[in-house]
Amino acid sequence: ECKNFTYLTPDWKCNYECPAGYWESGTEEIGGTCERCSDNCMECTSAEVCEVCQNGYFLDISSSTCKKECPPGFWSKIPDPKVETGRTCELCSWPCNKCDSAKICTECKDS
Repeated sequence: ECKNFTYLTPDWKCNYECPAGYWESGTEEIGGTCERCSDNCMECTSAEVCEVCQNGYFLDISSSTCKKECPPGFWSKIPDPKVETGRTCELCSWPCNKCDSAKICTECKDS
């Protein structure tokens, strides 16, 4: 059990921060633990909230989860094709239902 606001890491050490792929659970002086982020999530603030995805997955900003593909109404933003982290699902601009980027609409919403 860790003390002084530290967290028990997966390798059984007490540290002030958790390693990549884990989040700090607990706010008391004693008993903090490092809990694993959800699948394909590299940085998270809880089991339900991912901030950076890995393994080529995209961060769905509407749900803070990692997806293999972006949902309808979003486009796949890949900052660096050589890197499999930092990819996000960005909202298509109105009145676009499907888009390839912020400026390329491929299908308009019915209105």
